[in-house]
Amino acid sequence: SDTYLEFGFIPLALFGSCILTLLLPHILNHFMVFFLFGFCGAFIIIPFFALIQFHSQTKKIQRVILINNFIQSSIILSCIIFIFLFAMTKFNINYIFYILASIAFIISLYIFKQLPFLLIRLLTSFSYFHHHKFLINGFENLSSQKRILLIGNRDSFLDWAIIQMIIPRKVHFIMDNNIFSPWYIKIFIEKFSFMPKNLKEGLKLLEKGEVVCIFTDEIKDDLENMISKQQIEIIPFRIKGIWGSSFSKDNEEFSLKNKYLSQKYICIAFGKKINSLCKTEIQECILKLSFKTWQMQYEATHTIARTWIDCAKKNLSRIALIDSLNNTSFTYRELLSLSLLLSKIIKNNSKTLNIHFSRGSYAPKEECIGILLPISFENLLCNLSVLLSQKVIINLNHNDKNIYSIIKNSNIKQIYTSRIFLKNLDLDFNDKNIHLIFVEDIFKTIKEQKNKIFLYTLLISILPKSLLKLIFSPSKNNLAITNINFENNQGFMFNNRNILSTIMQIS
Repeated sequence: SDTYLEFGFIPLALFGSCILTLLLPHILNHFMVFFLFGFCGAFIIIPFFALIQFHSQTKKIQRVILINNFIQSSIILSCIIFIFLFAMTKFNINYIFYILASIAFIISLYIFKQLPFLLIRLLTSFSYFHHHKFLINGFENLSSQKRILLIGNRDSFLDWAIIQMIIPRKVHFIMDNNIFSPWYIKIFIEKFSFMPKNLKEGLKLLEKGEVVCIFTDEIKDDLENMISKQQIEIIPFRIKGIWGSSFSKDNEEFSLKNKYLSQKYICIAFGKKINSLCKTEIQECILKLSFKTWQMQYEATHTIARTWIDCAKKNLSRIALIDSLNNTSFTYRELLSLSLLLSKIIKNNSKTLNIHFSRGSYAPKEECIGILLPISFENLLCNLSVLLSQKVIINLNHNDKNIYSIIKNSNIKQIYTSRIFLKNLDLDFNDKNIHLIFVEDIFKTIKEQKNKIFLYTLLISILPKSLLKLIFSPSKNNLAITNINFENNQGFMFNNRNILSTIMQIS
């Protein structure tokens, strides 16, 4: 792909092929063994082929690919002749598999020695990042041939691991030795010299054509003088997504409250090469890249409804809301069940009332649903349910003098309100061709549908969030408008991304 070449599966696939080769003579189910062997082979050959192309010079890439194909074909032909000769001599075929397993094991050790960062990438991914998605920008700025000095921000103890996972070359990090890592990762780091002891050692590695990474808080004043004469590509980068987690280095008190990585997306942006080593100019370049990481995370978000399902699935048994008026509390499981059930009722109401939606003056594409309720549990539930039903929310302000004009311009046909609340308002909807739907009637209907509540609760508990989103919130469209407030007959329109990006920045 444009941003990934190798995930670190090569060492794991090599060991897998070695074990399967040893097991093949002793297992009767040869079909499954051969299938797994081919599966491991794919995880070896395809990433290696991608790495060969990445490390080859552009002018010589065709020649390199042809030579690679020739070598592979020659080895395959040699193996066929080798096996044929063994078969002619009636040699015990089991020994062939033992020989192949030995060759695979020796090659595995050789690759671990030459490319140890492949295993580091796999271990760090397994330890920390298996639930997270990387969003990468500027990957094309990383040259495969030249020596590179990477300079970027450090928000956590795992920033070094993120950089090594992304870059398909061994990266040497100039930083303190107090690394927040499991013991099995520390062994590989110490064994294969990923961390130079000081800046001078790092500069020697740069002279050899290696990739060296330094974080802004490690930059010394004499760095510019030490490498000003060398022809080195300086690439700035910015990482966003781990601040505030248990691995964050900036706020220990906040980190203790968050035992896991809370961000779904980890964004990394690489800038174009710079010539200056002035600390102020580098920080300015990194700051500019922060806007790029925000944009990446912003564009990766979907709708509020899908995000709500994600949030509820992570915290099913935790308290989501306390209704102080009725002295009751709701868990995320209960609140999600009620919102999904109400969203179904809203969809059915649109069909039952035979509402044929046409665009109003405010121009949302979907049907607009009016909500006329005070800030309460009922209001929140209606807002969530309207979003899940793929409709547009319009929270009506009962104090607004232009409320009738707003309803007309938005082409609202149904309003969700409360009888008790409506009695205290000086509003009349009798001649407006509007259907008033009272939350009291809705809750009475929901209480009677105990079987449906049980079914929804069971589905929420059993089904994965991806399947729940596919069933109840299939649309990933971010253009659905949510109208929040009105003033002088003008609606303030927010799409899902506006609200979600604000939530991200606040949190």
